[in-house]
Amino acid sequence: MASPTGAVPAGRLPFGLVMWVCAGSGLLGGYWANRSGVLLLVMVATSPVAVLSVVLHGRWRSRQLDLERRAEERAAALAARGRPTPGLIIGVEQTGRMYGDDPELRLNVRFTVDGRERSGTASRFCPGYDLPRTGDAVTVHYLPEDPSILDIRENRQPRTPAPPAQPGYRGPELAAELERLARLHRDGALTDAEFSAAKGRLLS
Repeated sequence: MASPTGAVPAGRLPFGLVMWVCAGSGLLGGYWANRSGVLLLVMVATSPVAVLSVVLHGRWRSRQLDLERRAEERAAALAARGRPTPGLIIGVEQTGRMYGDDPELRLNVRFTVDGRERSGTASRFCPGYDLPRTGDAVTVHYLPEDPSILDIRENRQPRTPAPPAQPGYRGPELAAELERLARLHRDGALTDAEFSAAKGRLLS
């Protein structure tokens, strides 16, 4: 699915500047109506707030653009030089960000590079009805010069939303899922703790 790029909206004015202009308009109106120098002094005295808001907004915008540029550079490098290798999800964490109804997940994976086992992390937005799980097989694309830069792509058929289950009925797929986890555990792909956690989630 398409993910938000995190692009910084163009043309957005600093909130402090907008508030100062609105308040200043009112103060100027009061000044012209009453010829009160106090109102004019208040406007001048609060002008540093507007200046500070512009400065802070500029720094924030610069940081956001830098993060976006780095993300685009990593994506371009992976597309040009990334190498695929089989991987296994060993952990799934919520980041707290949402894109519509789809949560952003931080996926921890284990994969092999030149015969050496490595682990890494990548974040992506996933359909709410088809969330990755511990033990899912994935394809990891990594940079040969820096395997810590990676992208995770699932190589299984997406699951469709399941129909409502009958009370007390777990479905025939439960036994198959337990067997799959047991096989991964026997093969050493899952540690004892990872196997117990994944099995507990299935049986809960």
